[in-house]
Amino acid sequence: MCLGAYTGAQAQAFPNKPVKLVVTYPAGGSSDLMARIMGQKLSEAWGQPVIIESKPGAAGSIGMEYTARQPADGYTFVIGNLGPAAVNPLISKVPYSMEKDFIAVSLTLSARTCWWCLRPRLTKTWLSCWPLRALSPTRSTSAPAARAAWPTWPVK
Repeated sequence: MCLGAYTGAQAQAFPNKPVKLVVTYPAGGSSDLMARIMGQKLSEAWGQPVIIESKPGAAGSIGMEYTARQPADGYTFVIGNLGPAAVNPLISKVPYSMEKDFIAVSLTLSARTCWWCLRPRLTKTWLSCWPLRALSPTRSTSAPAARAAWPTWPVK
């Protein structure tokens, strides 16, 4: 009986209008490609258009600031990768707050990163990159062509 007496507003299905997906790097890069693939799949699943909006510049900070200034209605998402989400706020003052302006929704991609490290005061360039060391001819690997393509670098 209580259920029949309640006449409150019913929740609307999400989304009921187009959704924006902001990319913080220029069109044609890996973030843009990932956003377009995700946008197509989400559009098919939701039955609403997902608009990919590229807002490059300032190492991703322009797109993050743009997204932070959009209405907090759940219809604007951003591809917040490591640079604008973690590194930029650590090394400079940015016009957005990761704690106050954004909510993490999903991990969309996880990848290994290869760091090329130059060691000062050495006459030669030394690389301390594990993936490259793993492919060097002195290491065993299951891809002989890849092993032959990489020179051996001294690593300390």
